[in-house]
Amino acid sequence: MLLALGIAAPTAAQTPANAAPEAETPLREAPRISAVEMRSELPSARVQHLRDLLDFGPGDRLTEGTVRRSLRELLASGEVAEVAIYRRPDPARDGQVVAVVALWPHLIVSEVVLEGEPKLPEERLRSRLGQRAGDPLMEGRVLQGLYRIEEQHREAGYLEAQARLQVRPGDGPQRVVVVYGIEPGPRTLVGKVQWVGDLGPFSTVELEEQLRAGPGEPYDSRRLEEDPRRLRRYLVQQGYRQVRVEAPRTDLRDGAVDLAYNVDLGRPVAVVVRGAEQEKLERKGLLPFLDEDGYDQALLIRTRDRLRNHYQEKGHYRVEVEAYEEAREASGEASEETAVEDQPLTVVVEIEPGPVMALEELELEGNRSFADARLSALMATQPRRRLLPGSGYLVDDVLAEDLDNLRSFYALEGFWQAEVGEPTISQELAPGTDKGTLRVTVPIEEGPRRLVASFQRSGVEHLPESALPPAPPLEEGGPYHPLRVEEAVEQLRLAYQGAGFEWVQITPRLDWLDETLVDVTLEVLEGPRMLLDRLVLRGNQKTDDDILRRFIDLESGSPVSRQQLLEVQRDLSRLGVFSRVDVRLLPGEVGGRDRDVVVRVEEGTAQRVSYGLGYDSDDGVRGLLGYSHRNLFGRALALQMDTRLSERDQLYRVSLQQPYLLRWDIPVTYSLFSFLEDRQSFDQDSRGLRIEAYRLLPRRRWGLVADLRYIDLENVEGSLDRIERQDREIEITSLIPSLLLDHRDDPFDPTEGWSTTLQLQYAFPAFSTDAHFLKLFVQQSHYLPLGRAGVVAASLRMGAIEPVGDELGPVPLSEDQVDNPVPIGERFFLGGRTTHRSFDRDLLGITGVTRIADPTGDGGVELLPVGGNGLLLANLEYRFPILGPLGGTVFADVGNVWRDWRDVDPEQLRYGVGVGLRYSSPIGPVRLEVGFNFDQEPGEDRTEVHLTFGNPF
Repeated sequence: MLLALGIAAPTAAQTPANAAPEAETPLREAPRISAVEMRSELPSARVQHLRDLLDFGPGDRLTEGTVRRSLRELLASGEVAEVAIYRRPDPARDGQVVAVVALWPHLIVSEVVLEGEPKLPEERLRSRLGQRAGDPLMEGRVLQGLYRIEEQHREAGYLEAQARLQVRPGDGPQRVVVVYGIEPGPRTLVGKVQWVGDLGPFSTVELEEQLRAGPGEPYDSRRLEEDPRRLRRYLVQQGYRQVRVEAPRTDLRDGAVDLAYNVDLGRPVAVVVRGAEQEKLERKGLLPFLDEDGYDQALLIRTRDRLRNHYQEKGHYRVEVEAYEEAREASGEASEETAVEDQPLTVVVEIEPGPVMALEELELEGNRSFADARLSALMATQPRRRLLPGSGYLVDDVLAEDLDNLRSFYALEGFWQAEVGEPTISQELAPGTDKGTLRVTVPIEEGPRRLVASFQRSGVEHLPESALPPAPPLEEGGPYHPLRVEEAVEQLRLAYQGAGFEWVQITPRLDWLDETLVDVTLEVLEGPRMLLDRLVLRGNQKTDDDILRRFIDLESGSPVSRQQLLEVQRDLSRLGVFSRVDVRLLPGEVGGRDRDVVVRVEEGTAQRVSYGLGYDSDDGVRGLLGYSHRNLFGRALALQMDTRLSERDQLYRVSLQQPYLLRWDIPVTYSLFSFLEDRQSFDQDSRGLRIEAYRLLPRRRWGLVADLRYIDLENVEGSLDRIERQDREIEITSLIPSLLLDHRDDPFDPTEGWSTTLQLQYAFPAFSTDAHFLKLFVQQSHYLPLGRAGVVAASLRMGAIEPVGDELGPVPLSEDQVDNPVPIGERFFLGGRTTHRSFDRDLLGITGVTRIADPTGDGGVELLPVGGNGLLLANLEYRFPILGPLGGTVFADVGNVWRDWRDVDPEQLRYGVGVGLRYSSPIGPVRLEVGFNFDQEPGEDRTEVHLTFGNPF
């Protein structure tokens, strides 16, 4: 038996039992194939799958090319370790041969187990293992994991740690379990710490207290790397800003590690600030030589620049700053022989702020081709604006950057000889005051302009017109600049690579007609187009292959690009099923265009239990208990069961999310819920089914909800008790389309941008339900960043409900009022931590219309909100920093709820203002706010306090 073409000739032990006889002949010509035999220990279903990867079959000729391609495809499948293809004569068909394909399967790792007594967190150990469950058994990776386990333990002080390796049979054929046995041994401690050098006023005990790996502490190489920096920071804080601390020398003796630190304290440094408060400058980071990195002379220049910019930003354009060193003896008794390096060093910072001067006028001279407004928009330096506090101050560094921006702009617009000269700054000080004005004049000489006479692409044959860049930076009659040419080349290259032309070559050719006109041609050599041959999946043990393929938008024979591979990796990661996704393009044959793509995944923890406890001023004490499974049945289905309890509300919910709808990549969530809500004037028990589908696109989210719920009103108070019993049990069927346009920089705590929310609810009679109305809600939010001064946030909310028909009928509440035909639980309510903060939850309204005033026994009034069909609410908030993550807010809320949206009356708006504190936690802000009601009506409180999590809008 002769090997026709294969990978790694098998040993005798590896050869299948039914191997071909010795009568087979070498592959010399291209005979025709009469039959194909597959020989392997793999299951028959997998063998049939591998048969489909062959590039030949009965009736074809067995050529070297078809054999080579078949070998490559079989190995790329990841299911076989070795392949050999043979031929033997077919005695029944003269001149034809039988192709024999021998397959030796991979051993697949079903599990990686850590045994013994590991002293480090399992997650930390596994993060550095090369061999992962679901992948083929690779000897190099397995051994690499062994060494890394030992290395991690030794870094943590287990210097005698040993790991052993064992490969056990798995739970099926060709499956194995990799077992790492760990014997960490005793943990080495730090012994003595020796200090080399003059420690000055510091004792060894004082310095050892700054070490995390001090005497008697466990030896840890990472702590030893950190301790010299910790020690240096401490000594810098004590005034020794020139200190040097070297990494410690180590000496292992008697089971402990002795350390030796070399410390050079240098000269103590004192700071004298004249003309300003040192503490304020330190808090603002304006004295960089006082930070933990210590002191050197280069920092004095940075100090002068920072202070000058800071004072100019405050309007002190003429500020004078000096920073210099001043050496002096430690005491009057010091001898003349005292070395200079032993004397304390004093750094003196002198500041003379000068008058406050505002920029009244910014003038541009010589700009003929562009209007002042267009050029001014490129500059951060702007004249004073009455409505913008802090504007109109001139800063030299900012002005210099503005001039560079103007020069770059002119160059890109084709003015290659344009000159933006040094500005003329006129200063005028008001007599008898410390205030003045500035006027800046910027001279511009544009010079001649270079333009593109024609722009074309040559050699474009296989890239469709629709794939070409729609707006290239070069166009006929447009400006010329070399950077525009480079950008046009890069745009075209990305378009080609996105279409699979990985090796495209693009060369720009410039034909100058004269000094100012040029013909630009991009000469394209397309090269071969990279096409997908096979898609190989690895690592998914529980997730079905068809689920993975569903989210991999790649088909055999279609173009493949690296950008597409990044999109595949992003889409698979977004499923939330995999802890690791790796998408790679395998090397192809020399000169070939077909490539294989390997998608390797690592499945994360599927099941999780969550719980939490908190407090909210509206809901009181809150608790959460939940269970989730993110990969149910291996279909990427996410099951979620939640129980959320508070002093006012109870929510029980079971939801199932599938990341697709039929053949579309549209996530759909099915939910069963029970929600008991304690409102101000009634309790509402809602039970039902909700189906939600949404589509995420860049900067926008489309959604559609189908909602069926049964509502019971209970514990109805006061005048609301007149609601008829049949109207307290309502069934509602709704369709709710929505759109979110999101241009915020952060969805949880935005500081700039804007967002728009539109939601329309159509409740219609269906099944046994009879509510019939249209409900529209719109919200617009904007966020204006003020730099270090904070953020101004504004929101406008509007809502309208239009009843359709009169099935519910009017229900009298008082002699002169009738109830709203829209179910009370579906109406608009205002008041509380996220709407109008000068009122308690739901209590904002118009007395006698959208809220009822019930007399109490003590002569007071109790307000019972009934909601309305019209809503208007505006919020304005200034959020500013105080110290670190702590910030403050000042806000104003204005709005109301009307019985009908046509009744909205600006004269009935209710106003409120307030202040608050914000703490920026890693998962969002925690707010404590107080709202004040200055137009108090009977039954209302003058102040409302809110403690909650998250932003109000």
